[in-house]
Amino acid sequence: MAMDAEEFRESVLIYGADVHRWPDEIRHAGVEALARSIECRSLQQDYAQFEAALGSRAYEGPRPDLAHRIVAAARQRERSALPGMMEFLRSCFRDLRLPAPVLTVAAVLVVGVVVGLLLPAESSLVDSELVEAQTFLDSTTEAL
Repeated sequence: MAMDAEEFRESVLIYGADVHRWPDEIRHAGVEALARSIECRSLQQDYAQFEAALGSRAYEGPRPDLAHRIVAAARQRERSALPGMMEFLRSCFRDLRLPAPVLTVAAVLVVGVVVGLLLPAESSLVDSELVEAQTFLDSTTEAL
């Protein structure tokens, strides 16, 4: 099986620039492609230089305080994960630059609206109107 330049490039990307380390099934086709194609030889040289540059890069180990920094960041995130009600209200009004009494009034207003929406409303006003209407109807029917 003959290997063209595109197949050779894909094989170089997958298996590396050293054709002799390729799997047995494609190694012979890769060697033949190198022998007959200037483009394949150029590709192999480019990727060999690239692999050499990658191999020459020095390994940088982690700093000695890595574990301490990870734990400190986790603790900080843990503390800020569940803010209290006051912290929540402060974060809501932080950009408004309002004085503390205004924030207190706003917080009471918000709590009042939430409580008002959550509690069932009594319909005593409607009941009294119904009683008055019924009394009116009874009085008019008695007059007739």
